Parts: sequence; C-alpha cells; structure tokens
Amino acid sequence: MKIIIMMISTLLISVSMFAQTQNDLWVSNNYHEVSIDATDLNFRDFQFLKQELKDKNIVAIGEQTHEDGSSFEGRSRLIEFLISEMGYEVILFEAGIFDIGYGADLYDKTKNISAFTNSLYGFWRNAAQNQNLFTFVDSLKSAGKEISFDGFDCKITSKYRSNYVQFLDSIVNIYDANIKQNETYTEYLKIWQSTVDAKGLKSVMPKISKKNLIKFKQGDELVLKTLKGKNDFIAQMVKNNDACILLYANHSLFSFIFNKKELQRINDERDVLMAENLNYLLENVYKNKKIILFGATYHFIRNNSTIIEVDKLPIPISTSIIMGNLMAEKYGKSIYTIGFTAYGGSYGRVKDNKKGLPFENAVEGSLEKILVDNNAENGILLLNSSETKPEWFHKNLTIRLFTYNSSTACKDWSCVLDAVFFIKEMKPISDVSNK
Repeated sequence: MKIIIMMISTLLISVSMFAQTQNDLWVSNNYHEVSIDATDLNFRDFQFLKQELKDKNIVAIGEQTHEDGSSFEGRSRLIEFLISEMGYEVILFEAGIFDIGYGADLYDKTKNISAFTNSLYGFWRNAAQNQNLFTFVDSLKSAGKEISFDGFDCKITSKYRSNYVQFLDSIVNIYDANIKQNETYTEYLKIWQSTVDAKGLKSVMPKISKKNLIKFKQGDELVLKTLKGKNDFIAQMVKNNDACILLYANHSLFSFIFNKKELQRINDERDVLMAENLNYLLENVYKNKKIILFGATYHFIRNNSTIIEVDKLPIPISTSIIMGNLMAEKYGKSIYTIGFTAYGGSYGRVKDNKKGLPFENAVEGSLEKILVDNNAENGILLLNSSETKPEWFHKNLTIRLFTYNSSTACKDWSCVLDAVFFIKEMKPISDVSNK
C-alpha cells in the first residue's frame, strides 16, 4: 500500500512539475527582458520588435496612472528605438489638438524644444524620466530628421491655453474679414475667453449660463460654416474643442464623485471625440505614416467588454466607450497596443528624491506575480504568439492595468492588448519643474 501511495505521489509531483515547466516555457518564449534606461541607445534588447511590428503602422504605448516614472522612462527608450531603427516618424499625444499643434509650430519656428514641451501636460513636461526623450527628439530635428507631433484630445491642456482665442480669431479672420462685426461671433469669443481665463476646476468645468450656452452653440455653428471647405484641420479642432466645452460645462467635482453614471457618460463622450480627432489625423494629415500613440493605456485598449473588474474602479470599464475600441473597428490590423504594469513600488510626482505613494506587491493569480516567479525584472511580454497559452492565462488572469489599488481580469488578454511592458519595481516621477 505504501508503495502505491508513493507511486501516486510521485506521479502527481511529476504532473505538477510538467505543468509548471510548460508554464515557464511559454513565459520564457514570449517574455523579453529589456532596459528601461532611456540614456541607453544600444537597442539589442528591442530587436525582437522588428519582427513583431513588421506590419504595424501604429504603435499605441500606454501608462497606468500618468505618474509612473519608470514607465515613462521605459516608454521613452522604446520610442527612441522605434524612431531610430524602425522608421516611425509621428508622435500623437493624448493632449489637446490645439496645444500640440501650436507648440509644434512654435518649435519649428524657434528651434527651442521647450516651445514644444510646453504644449504637454505638466506631468509629462516636468518628468525627469521624459527629458532624455525630449533631448533625443531635439537632436534628430536639429539634424534635419522629419519628426511630426500632434494631439488627439478635445481638451485644451497646456501652457498655451491663453493663446487659443487669439489664435482662433486670427485664422477665422482670414476667411471672413467682416466677421468681427457679427455679434454672434464676438459673444462666442467672449465665452471662450472667460473659459481660458478661468482658474482651478473652473478651467476644466466652466460655469456658463443657459443664455450663454445658446450663444456659444450659435457661435460654434457660425465659425464652422466660415471654415468649412477652407481649413478642415481647424474646423475639426473647433468642432471638438467646442463639443468638449459643452460636455464639461456646469459640472462640479462632487457631481462626478456622487454620480458615477454621469462620470461615465462624460468619459465615454470624451473618448468618442478623441477617436474623431485621431481618425481625422490618420486619414488626412498622417496617412501612410508610421505613428506612435502616447497616452494612458485606458484609451488604447480594445474589446473592453471582455474585462472583469476585480476591485472597485471609478467607472465600469466593461461597459465604457473607449477610443481604442472605436479605432480597432477601422484600423485594428494596423495598431499594436502595449500596456504597462508593475509588481510593486511607488508612484506619484515627487521632488528632491522624496518618496512616492507606495503600493503592495501583486498577489497570486496575477500576471505580475507570475512574471516575478519566472525571475522577470523589466521586460515586454508578447500576448499574441501562436503557441498554446498555459491554463492560467485563461483563468481570469488579473493585471493592474489602470490603477495600483485595483485589478482587472480577463479570460484572454490578447484580445485587449498585444503586449504588456512589465516593471518589477515602479518608481515615481521625479518632477524637475523650476529647476
């Protein structure tokens, strides 16, 4: 009897070890250790991407919280590789279509990289982990390499906020020199001016009376009629910038906290507007170009209906309307999406080497824990290989894709992302503003 028990135990151990070996083999075959040091321009570790991206014109590279310093640095180096060795030539940011366009144009005129970086959100502009990318791009532009920038957000998001009204007025007057005599137009500009002059939350959620909302809509129609067929790029910008004002007007922070349905509605409509801007840029400005998308992973995912929320998130991801899913309907075969996650560490915006916000190490049943158990440090896991995936991949595998305090699960993450950029120890943004 003892012999039989020993034989059964040996068999069970062998089966378990075989399964573990198979799991480890899939990870080792599809995981590529890479450096996240943005000063390292030796790209031997990224060479596997040349095969992986051979038929992809658009690479969407995300981030988890807008405050992930190590992710920023890893993404910066990845972008340097894509530009240097794979011929990518355009970066489209999750930032205002006005802001990035205005900053890029000013950069071309002044040859000063800060003219461009000022068009970005502060958490990108002031992150030490992005500075090597800015220097890299500046050196290429100085050498005459053609690199273009634009934004696809419907918000006005940068230091150039105060320039918007004058900029728009100068363009509109080219096509109608008498438009300043039109009260509808002047009232429309006044409302925009009060919006860009606002501070704090009112700059994001402006207070506009019902009477002025009617005037604003009338002004929007007039400006779009003036621009139609004459300057389609500015018309697209105006249409979605105005729609964004109407979307956020007269809301409060409390309404978002206590009314999740309204928060989701606004979030959904913003993604629809961003998808419209991005589609316009891809079809009319950068057609047939090799493009990098730069922003939050949330906006880039597809098939979000397959995602299961493990912990509470601000909005239900599975039922949200997401830009990446909208774009996948048209560009799915051309887009390659990379999300970021981390096993442990801290995040946030810090100065003078202060500590960020710590978060707990990932738990059993998570991709992060599985990668650490396979001795992963920093690297990229490819999700779409033709190899049979291990059993755990289809058992509601969790990834902390959107916040560090919650997880999301999915039975097949390869439907949502093409790859995951894993970082074992996340570090916060080092804020270099005012230095």
